[in-house]
Amino acid sequence: MTGGGCGRRRFRLAASATILLLLAPANLALAPKGLAPSTKRKLQNHAAYPAAASSDTEDGLPSRGRLAFLKRIITRGDIRGERYGSTNNSILSPADAALKVGVKPTREASKETWQRAWRSHRFAMKYLHHFDSVQPTDSKLALACLWWKALAGNDLRSPVYDCQLSYDLLPAGTRWIVGRTLCRFYPRLHHANVEIRTSYLDRSLCNAINSIVEESAGKERQNIRLIVMGGGYDTRSFKLLEQMLMNNRTAEHRGLLLRQRRRLGRQRLSQSTPKNAYQNLTCQFDLECYELDLPVVVEAKRKLIKSRLLRRRPWLKSFVDYPRLIEADFNDLASTRQTLESIVALDKRTHNIVVFEGVMIYLDEGVPHGILEMCAGVLEGSNSTLCFADRLENIPGGDEDAARVEMEKTGWTLDDWLSKPGLARHMGVARLNQ
Repeated sequence: MTGGGCGRRRFRLAASATILLLLAPANLALAPKGLAPSTKRKLQNHAAYPAAASSDTEDGLPSRGRLAFLKRIITRGDIRGERYGSTNNSILSPADAALKVGVKPTREASKETWQRAWRSHRFAMKYLHHFDSVQPTDSKLALACLWWKALAGNDLRSPVYDCQLSYDLLPAGTRWIVGRTLCRFYPRLHHANVEIRTSYLDRSLCNAINSIVEESAGKERQNIRLIVMGGGYDTRSFKLLEQMLMNNRTAEHRGLLLRQRRRLGRQRLSQSTPKNAYQNLTCQFDLECYELDLPVVVEAKRKLIKSRLLRRRPWLKSFVDYPRLIEADFNDLASTRQTLESIVALDKRTHNIVVFEGVMIYLDEGVPHGILEMCAGVLEGSNSTLCFADRLENIPGGDEDAARVEMEKTGWTLDDWLSKPGLARHMGVARLNQ
């Protein structure tokens, strides 16, 4: 195929993927928002007492068929968030959880709508990366999460705005469909749910770093080791690194970073714009970062960083082997323990911050409890903090008391707790028991 033909084919594919994703929000917007609770009760009461004198009802539908019809209407109209935040559910409602972390709430939509959006995302991935030379794997939805985080990260009015960090890991031909111009048109479903946990972790991580620095009273620079368990294609380590460059006026290539920030126009927003958590960081610390994940994810992320991130953000090129990407299978606790011990043994005086985000939900039964216990054992005697947005074991809902018991059993003391809807429903901060 000639170069021109190849270019036209790429353009057609990009256009098709664009139409696919642009039509998905439109279709979702037309989905039924659900019936009011009072209407549901009326329908349920009507269905509970069908006419017994005749096999057919007034509208000609058999009574059995009418009941099934009413049941479908009620089920289709069930708002996903209504079952949270009630007296019999300890998980916060989507609106309450979003309010706690300063983001806009997810859209009130039926379970059917959420499932339709989920299927659309999964279907779109293969087309969005069809001509991607890296071909990153979507292991455990890691790739879908990257697109969701890019979508939220391009929203200038979100506290998780990341100056296009996640966006810069995406393929050039298709990434513009989640760019700054179009991101506001997407319904706030899965990407907004991930935005809640991203905002919580960003804020918790920055608060933990500032606390470590404050405890030293500025006497000396603190060494902080970030250990991300199941990093996927997340860019949190680079958020920290770029903010350190912003804070250091003598840093090499800082001018390039400043020009990029000005080009994105962040400073033109009103004063009411929520502040990115990383802007509150002090600069009195040195950082090293380790990310552990499955071999296929580690290999793909190395390629993404080398072929895209460093090319699009040249000020990062001087940071060789950052972050340190290490292959690990968390279901193999013995092997994971050895890996963690080799990291911690480098300098036991360093403050450790361990981060879990959306990884425990994919582990075998008993492993989430065991891996927390293992981390506490390896880090024993050190100053260590745990930040998580995941699903802990032995906590079916969002009960904080149950969470405290579970954390205590694994060697941690819970300092902060927040629940939200979704699989990764447990968010919190804990410190290592001394």
